[in-house]
Amino acid sequence: MRVSLDGISRGALVLSAVWAVVALAVQVWGLRGARPREAAEARGSAVAGAVWGFTVAMSPAHKESASRHPIVFALGLVLHAGVLAAIATVAISMLAPRSAPFVRSSLAVLASTGLVACVALLVRRLSSEELRELSPLDDYLANVVIALLLASALAFHAEVLPGSALRILAALLLLYLPLGKLRHALFFFLARGELAARLGLRGVYPAARGEEHRVGR
Repeated sequence: MRVSLDGISRGALVLSAVWAVVALAVQVWGLRGARPREAAEARGSAVAGAVWGFTVAMSPAHKESASRHPIVFALGLVLHAGVLAAIATVAISMLAPRSAPFVRSSLAVLASTGLVACVALLVRRLSSEELRELSPLDDYLANVVIALLLASALAFHAEVLPGSALRILAALLLLYLPLGKLRHALFFFLARGELAARLGLRGVYPAARGEEHRVGR
């Protein structure tokens, strides 16, 4: 039975996705019980705190670093939009390679702007002595891997890279996902949700009028 490269790439993508899900689930399971018991008296709502933490508290006005570095914050938003477009591109290459031109051109624009942002952030990290001292190898590896994914998605839309090659690269990225910095794609939401819910229970989130600036930092 002859197996095509297209079939191999599809199988590799599925298997690597299963690996990533299982590996991340094991890590999350290993953290059970790690949260300290809440000793503070309940003064608010954990649900309201979580909602506020993922909405109002996410704005640059409530994030000290973002408010001081708006260009870097904007580059981060563009980068993450490009990554989402690249993920959608991988899905399209597997499920609907003949998607409407408008869809593919829109994803190509997002991937290309995301790639520019990714390179700009990498250059910023390399050109800053302070950032270089704070950056382990994993920071650079994650940046390069994402840049390759964005470039490959763009090449796929330009019809210079076959879908099989894009899927193999995506499979390699999924193999790396639970092992390095990219796992923040999951743990960012878990960590922020847990903190915001705790602050909500303590009555800190949502912030009282006149206190938003202080608690957001």
